[in-house]
Amino acid sequence: MSAAGDAASVRDWIAQTAKAATAFERRWTAGALKRVDAGLAKRLRLQLDDFNEATLSGSESDVEKHGAATCRGYAAVVRVMEAAGAPDDAYLEGWCARTGFRVAIANQRAAADRVAELHGRQVCFVTPDEVAAILAGLEGFKVIDVIKRQFPGAEVIDFHPDEPAKGDSGLLPDQRNPHA
Repeated sequence: MSAAGDAASVRDWIAQTAKAATAFERRWTAGALKRVDAGLAKRLRLQLDDFNEATLSGSESDVEKHGAATCRGYAAVVRVMEAAGAPDDAYLEGWCARTGFRVAIANQRAAADRVAELHGRQVCFVTPDEVAAILAGLEGFKVIDVIKRQFPGAEVIDFHPDEPAKGDSGLLPDQRNPHA
């Protein structure tokens, strides 16, 4: 087979295994799989290693063999996780009691589809990098950042959820700068 044929086959199997992986990654992490079935997690990891090696230096037959095995592995993993009733852990959900605003945060963009499947478009999906960019641009977060770095376990708690916000700092105007 020509190099172009091999490259096309590799691209096809990479696409197929990515699709198979998405069924798992939209809901769970490798850590969750380890907790449910450590042996299966190890076998999947080894199969992924075999597939990756085949795509780099194997024959077209090796790529096909390991690509198909990887797809079957992901299908088996999804079945096991569902049978175990493993809760989704590929994303974190947050909710503001005062406003009702809901957010889901995840590294895997595949999780966005799962969140939409469960909650419709009522949840804002963001990645950790997007959260960092948003928070870095908020003037009001700079004080929270300083406090949280000084006191790592500190939490932001709305003590008066039924009251309207009093500005970015949460302080009344006469409390903001006592030396002014």
